[in-house]
Amino acid sequence: MSPNPTLQKHPLMGHLVLGYPSLAESERTAMAYLEAGVQLLELQIPFSDPSADGFTITHANHVAIAQGTDTEHCLRAIDRLQAYALLLATQDGITRTVIPMTYLNKLVAYGLERFAREMLAIGISSIIVPDLPLDTPQAHTLIRQGLKPVPVLASNVPPARLAQLLAHQPDYVYIMADFKITGQQFTLDPRVSTLIAAIRHQCRAQVGIGFGISTGPHVQAVLRTADFAIVGSALIRAQEAGNLAEKLTELLEG
Repeated sequence: MSPNPTLQKHPLMGHLVLGYPSLAESERTAMAYLEAGVQLLELQIPFSDPSADGFTITHANHVAIAQGTDTEHCLRAIDRLQAYALLLATQDGITRTVIPMTYLNKLVAYGLERFAREMLAIGISSIIVPDLPLDTPQAHTLIRQGLKPVPVLASNVPPARLAQLLAHQPDYVYIMADFKITGQQFTLDPRVSTLIAAIRHQCRAQVGIGFGISTGPHVQAVLRTADFAIVGSALIRAQEAGNLAEKLTELLEG
């Protein structure tokens, strides 16, 4: 299936857990995201204690780990999906960006420099690590290698701290819609718009909002201020229910 380049789609980051419900199925699902027109593909390397995630994503992490999905498996899958994203771009001219996501312990266990080198070798330049403060030696190691951590911000981040976190000029910024974990009911903190204005004043990053987004109207509400909406749990639940294509259409076109 090829996406329809003439159809106007909402900018969306689609999240999934590699290895859930199996590694092969997660790759097929990621391809379906890309084919549908998802512009940013967030690929989570499973971790036993995903502290920012709610029940749906945590369960997916645990299933993936129980089946033996490890970092090596995920890196090979990321390589294949990056190649597929580039192939689709040659067909329709629409850029699709692959961004891995995981937690710090996984990167330390694998080797920070090694991980960064392998990502850059396949054309990946950003990574989401929610529990990695960007003023730490571990973050600086990734940045020195050329891999840019995506700041994950709450709306109450102080101005001085915001400037510090944006100092490495990230390509993307991830904002939590409200103070919660993933997969909960969608609410949007009123301070988010002020935070986005401050980010735009300090860097040229594309800004996304996530946590709790599950419907077309949620996406539209987010896009009034942000560059893209981030959806994870709702897509995983749709896959489990057998209506992933319908949910993607709703989020991208509704």
